[in-house]
Amino acid sequence: MEIYKKLKEYGQSDYYPMHMPGHKRKSIGIDLPYDIDITEIEGFDNLYDAKGIINEAQKRAAALYNVKNTFFLINGSTGGILSAISACSKTGDTILVARNSHKSAYNAAMICGLNLDYIFPKTVKSLGISGSVQAEDVNESMENNPNVKTVFITSPTYEGVVSDIEEIAKVVHNNGGILIVDEAHGAHLGFLEAFPESAVHCGADIVIQSAHKTLPALTQSAFLHVCSDRVNVEKLKLYLSAYQSSSPSYILMTGLDACVRFLEKDVNKLFVDYSNNILKIRSELRKLKKLKLLDLYIDKEAYSKEEIFAYDPGKIVILCEKTTYSGVQLSSILREKYHIECEMAGVSHVIAMTSIMDTQEGLNRLADALKEIDKIAEIKNARKEVDSLNVDKVISRMSIREAVDAEQEAVKLDESLGRTSGEYIFVYPPGSPLITPGEEITIEILRKCRLFKALGLEVCGAEELDDDLIKVVIC
Repeated sequence: MEIYKKLKEYGQSDYYPMHMPGHKRKSIGIDLPYDIDITEIEGFDNLYDAKGIINEAQKRAAALYNVKNTFFLINGSTGGILSAISACSKTGDTILVARNSHKSAYNAAMICGLNLDYIFPKTVKSLGISGSVQAEDVNESMENNPNVKTVFITSPTYEGVVSDIEEIAKVVHNNGGILIVDEAHGAHLGFLEAFPESAVHCGADIVIQSAHKTLPALTQSAFLHVCSDRVNVEKLKLYLSAYQSSSPSYILMTGLDACVRFLEKDVNKLFVDYSNNILKIRSELRKLKKLKLLDLYIDKEAYSKEEIFAYDPGKIVILCEKTTYSGVQLSSILREKYHIECEMAGVSHVIAMTSIMDTQEGLNRLADALKEIDKIAEIKNARKEVDSLNVDKVISRMSIREAVDAEQEAVKLDESLGRTSGEYIFVYPPGSPLITPGEEITIEILRKCRLFKALGLEVCGAEELDDDLIKVVIC
């Protein structure tokens, strides 16, 4: 029985709820689904020991994605990343992490007392974004540090850049490791050839997907897929129950179940229609003269496989490095004049996320707005390399956990050069760190902090940055 139907039947019954939540399934004048918001009462299963309707729903999701196990996440991909890394490592281990990974991977290392070794994806310098992770780099890192048995990478990135997961998985497995892929932005991949293949079908051991990002699911709901027998599922389930609420939202789980059932009905038509809509808008956006669409299918000669292995066409990335606009300014114009809110503004680009639920009318609104802006945009007198939101090298002096636990002081940014950071600094989104606790503060880090703040990007992590301060470790 589907979760939603069972919840609606219960909500319309004469059962009186002598259990949480405190609203007792009654509205307080706000249009919220109080009638189906319950706790783990008799007959409604338990997310962390699923044997009934939740177990059935998770099995349906696993069948849809053709994986061994799927677990519903009600704390977003963050909960899945924390759980996966914890389940695949032990205190004191070193794990290999792509440096452009989400902050939750670093938080997992901090909580578990792990050491981090990094893969630095090559920066596509003309765009200021991270390129694909290279299998050769993974192999070299694992050979140089044979104790590394867990590898964590992000594919696709926020901008839609996909790595060659199949080759990376072969390298990781040949070195006796487990591959975890943060595919938060790729829950829609693998259903149609027009899009890159999903990591679940390319040899990854664990894949985490934010269903709410590109599929019709509720915010904070996600999937964790187990794709191989290398994963200790019982240990994984232990950490899933540790990192997520002991009172999981039935509304979020209902959304995931409904999303899977929605896709099951006619997944091919849904994605054919989506692909056709995306092809149409991309065709229109190729007509831009000053602004530019990131488009590998047209500009395939512009980017090597070392930079970008594959690309998700569902990410509409508009480059403005040729114009006098910054990404923040372009995003602001779209918001204020055209009432179009983009997902992210970078140094010289904006990202518009699409999904199978987009209408051609909605996509046309975006295309028409960008074409109008393109007509009035001014060209820069001189072009220069775009600053990346990521870093390509770090000097680590201690683990994140050691730095967080150490005695700290706040100092002026100008006085922090050469000191050991006591906190994270990152631009959000995408949420990958410029610096982590335990790393040396360099001139490049200070330059980027000031530049990104001046450009209006959201530089997070160090609350003291507003006062030109940063916390450092007292040695």
